[in-house]
Amino acid sequence: MVAVARFVGCAAFALALLLSTEAAAQRADAFNKTVKAFVTADQRVILIKDARLLDGVHWQAAEHQDMLVRDGRIAAVGGTIAAPAGAKIIDAHGQTLMPGLITVHEHLMTAIQVGERPAFFANPYVPQAMLAYGTTTARTAGGVDLEGDLALKRQIDGGKIPGSDLDVSIYIEGPKDPIETLPSIADAAAARREVAYWADRGATSIKLFFDATPDVAAGAIAEAKARHMGIAGHLCGTHAATAARLGLETLEHGVIASYDLVPGADEKSCPKTQRQGEMLTQMAKLDPNGPEVGKLFATLLAHKVAITPTLAVREQYLCNPIVPPPARELALLSRPGAVTEAPISCTHFSGYSAAVEKKGIAFQAATAIRYHKMGGTLLVGTDQWLVSGAGGPKEMETLVAAGLTPMEVLKAATIDGARAIHRGDTVGSLEVGKRADFLLVDGKPDQNISDIRKLGAVFKNGIGYDPQKLYEDAKGKIFN
Repeated sequence: MVAVARFVGCAAFALALLLSTEAAAQRADAFNKTVKAFVTADQRVILIKDARLLDGVHWQAAEHQDMLVRDGRIAAVGGTIAAPAGAKIIDAHGQTLMPGLITVHEHLMTAIQVGERPAFFANPYVPQAMLAYGTTTARTAGGVDLEGDLALKRQIDGGKIPGSDLDVSIYIEGPKDPIETLPSIADAAAARREVAYWADRGATSIKLFFDATPDVAAGAIAEAKARHMGIAGHLCGTHAATAARLGLETLEHGVIASYDLVPGADEKSCPKTQRQGEMLTQMAKLDPNGPEVGKLFATLLAHKVAITPTLAVREQYLCNPIVPPPARELALLSRPGAVTEAPISCTHFSGYSAAVEKKGIAFQAATAIRYHKMGGTLLVGTDQWLVSGAGGPKEMETLVAAGLTPMEVLKAATIDGARAIHRGDTVGSLEVGKRADFLLVDGKPDQNISDIRKLGAVFKNGIGYDPQKLYEDAKGKIFN
């Protein structure tokens, strides 16, 4: 008995020593000094104590809850958890502990003017700003500097720059009028080759874009499915109902990208200016609760398509007076005063006016709420908004203003986003075994959605970052 007792005692001592060593080890040692400057906690064992818990599973806040993180994963959550020897303990009393945000329609590119021409590039401070605003995972929604997007992902993954975990999408255009640097894709076979090429280089999602025809969409979707990639669409040349039947997973911008609703719009091509004008004026005429929308939504629901409404981006549209963002967001821009400049003239589209636009904006919001009430899934994405990287809170506030509850918006911005981009098994909720991506919020965002702006700490993969330091470092570096 004495020998056994001595053995148990030695084992307990060894285990305590191991835990202490693990807890003290620095997980960010491989990061470069640029990233280390923002790190607040990187021990292998971390215990969050006495938090107000929103775990992303039960959707009801629970007071005085603990969570244990080990090696970047959630080891235990809920109730009172005894601190392992040597663990770093974070007192979260008065804070809400919740999953990190997952936004699914982000662009990394910003523009600088070279003479009279804009030059687009993947800006490394955009994913840094996203992390500073609580987005721990982001799906890009395509870019004309795709190699740059992939390079940023590699740098973030390698600990060379700070930023959200990126799911990189490629644009899939059609045969007639691709935008900027995008190639013309003639048919299904060419679409499959394009998807395969970029998947081999690290892309993990596709986004069908304006000119993609049903043939091109079918090829791209088939290759994407074979490679387990996400499938989004900002459609025009292919109707939303057609894309849903082909395997579309998320419809970006909702009804504004559903040309099924425009009488006479075919699926052979997308004369962009004409079709966009037709859609914008049609949105001012339709009843959001009418049968045309109901028929389309029934098809989307049948095929389990989620919608990313991107409502806040409409503030910088054509006729609407631009409402400058808060001073804190403006400070991120290289030219803060430029946000008052209308991007396109109100007369760009035939028959368009401020009154038409106002009705269309209301229609887009009302149809998003209708889809939600019909049982559809809504997601959170910013489409750059006015300040690239910082638009997550604004989109969440806009969704609440449209009619969702704060808790419904939090669900859209966490677990629903994770599932939509095929990551529901690893992130989006605080459950044992999942990656430790979480926020400590100095408020109650489930009651007041604007409290999501009050970030005390952001954790990605179990490593804590100072959101204020991330923000301060990015100021003036988001080119506009």
